[in-house]
Amino acid sequence: MIDQRLLAKAAGPGRVRGIGMELYRAALDDPHHAGRVLHEGLRRARALHSRERRFVGDVLHDLIRYGPTLDRALEQEDPRVRWLGWLVHLGLPPDDVAAHWSGPSVPWERAQALLRGVPPSVLSGLHPDIYAELERSLGDATLDFVHASNARASTVLRANRRRTDRAGLIRRLAAEGVETRPGPWTVDAVIVEGRANLVGTQAFREGWFEVQDGGSQALAALVPERGPGLDLCAGAGGKTLAVAARGAGPVLATDVRRGALAELRRRAERAGTPTQTR
Repeated sequence: MIDQRLLAKAAGPGRVRGIGMELYRAALDDPHHAGRVLHEGLRRARALHSRERRFVGDVLHDLIRYGPTLDRALEQEDPRVRWLGWLVHLGLPPDDVAAHWSGPSVPWERAQALLRGVPPSVLSGLHPDIYAELERSLGDATLDFVHASNARASTVLRANRRRTDRAGLIRRLAAEGVETRPGPWTVDAVIVEGRANLVGTQAFREGWFEVQDGGSQALAALVPERGPGLDLCAGAGGKTLAVAARGAGPVLATDVRRGALAELRRRAERAGTPTQTR
């Protein structure tokens, strides 16, 4: 359960609400890069304690998912109403939130049961036309898909075979205070238990792992373990590096985004993988 004192602090004026709203508005202004905006903004939010930073990050990611649902329930389309409404959903009494709101009347109590009885089309946060296509494609499985898409994903790592294997990575991270377990997707997949400052570990600095979701790892595993290879739309190179780490190489990675390829080169150097970019 979330600490009521932290919820109350987030509702009232101060650094938690102020920074949270600033980052949320920045994410709304750049929806195609909302994840990066939030990640970089939280990293720079030195005024927040670590616990407050985690809380703000959780709230903002939830608001990205459930903003339209809040709008429908609370009859407002205001980022401030979304923020306060989500605090009610997390357990803050509606009267406590109302004390910090001076705008038009809002039925705050509706946020308490926000996700009950909500039409899947609204819960999904998708445009109605896109949701209709999803229903035509998935049929009865659509609601399960929506719930799975809205759930917070686990942090998944890929053990870099150029440095270690999965068992070795799990032992190394445990020695650095990061608890993990094997993932089901590939022999290199590792799931992080809880939260951890992964980029602060020596294992990360030495290139023992990359953060990479299980689906991407499974896709890279379909590539034969022989080279050379060509990635025509490599981006920052997650799958490129996964293929190269398995023995295929050298791998040539191409992309129209020069910045992404620059990040790929940095990652490849850290990982010790034979990768070329163009």
